[in-house]
Amino acid sequence: MRDLSRSGFYFITDRDSYQLGIQLHVIPAFGCLNLEYLGEVVRVEELPFGEFGVAVRLLHVEKMEATPRSTTMEAFEALARADSSPVELPECEVKTSS
Repeated sequence: MRDLSRSGFYFITDRDSYQLGIQLHVIPAFGCLNLEYLGEVVRVEELPFGEFGVAVRLLHVEKMEATPRSTTMEAFEALARADSSPVELPECEVKTSS
């Protein structure tokens, strides 16, 4: 993934199968917060060296795998509230057994 915002992301791939308007189930990298989105391809650019740039608009959350008040969830909510300013995500919580 090259760019990420609250409404979508852009990634580079060598696959030529992405087309405008197709819908994808995606899990963008928000640290260790696992949110599955329904996304839609809104731009495909042919790049040098046989690669393609693909822009995906996030339509809505399909599945959420986080506890409601975890620090990662709070970071995601901060990202959703942010305008265009970058938000630093906290380190992932690690649970260890005693």
